[in-house]
Amino acid sequence: FPVTIYTTRIYNNMIGDLRVNSMSGQTGMMGIYLGSNASFDVAHNTVLLATSSSAANFGSLVVYVNAQLPHTLRSNIFINNSVPSGTLRTLVYYRSNPNLVNLTANSNNNIYYAGTVTPTSNYAVMYDGTSTYPSLNAYQTLVSPRETSSYYENTIFTSTVGSNPGFLHINNTSPSFAESNGLSVTGVSNDIDLETRFGNPGYVGSGMGVDIGADEYNGTLIDLMGPAMTDEAKALVEQAAEAIRPLS
Repeated sequence: FPVTIYTTRIYNNMIGDLRVNSMSGQTGMMGIYLGSNASFDVAHNTVLLATSSSAANFGSLVVYVNAQLPHTLRSNIFINNSVPSGTLRTLVYYRSNPNLVNLTANSNNNIYYAGTVTPTSNYAVMYDGTSTYPSLNAYQTLVSPRETSSYYENTIFTSTVGSNPGFLHINNTSPSFAESNGLSVTGVSNDIDLETRFGNPGYVGSGMGVDIGADEYNGTLIDLMGPAMTDEAKALVEQAAEAIRPLS
């Protein structure tokens, strides 16, 4: 009999302040598990894991995907600051196999962080059950042209305590790739606080685009373009370059 695959949409969630005591195994802690007979559209979620275990072998991952199922990852903040033990790993994205066919072309504009500024085999952005891709660059090279506008950042939050009103809301005084670098997702016109997202009627913020994660906020944009140069400035640079050019 044919199997009907429905699309499950997961958006505007904040997941964090999770703890374990003595859990073991690579899946000792998970943020999002995508494993049933469905197609998944995962957008505008913020997940922060930051735990450890007394077990001899403990691993964790932000999102687990049954790679046989179609799935889209866009405009999410996925951070894993957990501490592994033994031979296991702190992972962001765990796939059940290396086949990339079901990672859709719309997967992009995410923020990933694997517990350290310089990822290693034990702190990695992606693992596919066979190979480890520690850095964002290694992962982007693998999945290109997907994820070309994704970022690597340990985003600063107002609070990481679940009972705090500022829980996993982005600190608007710290520059972040989350500001204005997301993708507008049809049907997700508000954030987790029911505040209107950029590009939708009623938006009153100061952003230049929709924000990444569950929180639409007024933050500090990281300038990826650099300062614009006037024609006069360009001419001065060219003159200086000409002046120091060696004679032939």
